[in-house]
Amino acid sequence: MLQKINKYLPFVTIFLIISLSIYVIYFNQKFGYINSSEVFNQYKGKIEIEKRLTQSKNMNKVFFDSLQLELKFLQQDIEKGNGDKVLLQQKYTKYSMMYQQYEESQQQEIDKYDAQIWGQINQYVKEYGEKNKYKYIYGMNGNGSFMYSNEGDNITKDVVKYINEKYEGK
Repeated sequence: MLQKINKYLPFVTIFLIISLSIYVIYFNQKFGYINSSEVFNQYKGKIEIEKRLTQSKNMNKVFFDSLQLELKFLQQDIEKGNGDKVLLQQKYTKYSMMYQQYEESQQQEIDKYDAQIWGQINQYVKEYGEKNKYKYIYGMNGNGSFMYSNEGDNITKDVVKYINEKYEGK
C-alpha cells in the first residue's frame, strides 16, 4: 500500500503546486477603479494651475473691459453726431480679432495644461498601483467603458490622497 502512495506522490505534489499557482495567479489579484473626473478635479496640481489661469484670465478681463468701454464711448459719440464711424469700425474689428486670438490661446493653454496634468496623474496612478500591488486599476469616467463595479473596489479617495502627497513631495 505504501508503495502505491509513493508511486502517486510526485503526481499529487505536482498537481497541488499547479493548483496553488493557478489560485494565486487568478484568484489572489487586486483590482480597483477610480472615478477619473473626481481624481482630476481634486488633484492639487490641477487646482494650482487653475488658480494661475484664473488670475491671468482676470487680468485679461480688465484689459478687454477697458477696450469695450472705449468702444461704448465711441458709439455714444456717434449717436450724438460727434464720432467717426470708420474709426469705430476699425477699433471694433481690432477688438474682435484680439479677443478671438485671446480665447484661442487661452483654450490652447488649457489643453496643454490638461495634458500635462493627466500625464502626471497617470504616472502617479501607475506608481500607486505598483506600490500597492494592483493587477488593474480601471478608470470610470461615464463614457461607457466601465459601467459597474462593487463600491468596495473604489480606490478613488486613496489615489487622490496618494497623488496629492506625491505632488507635495511626500
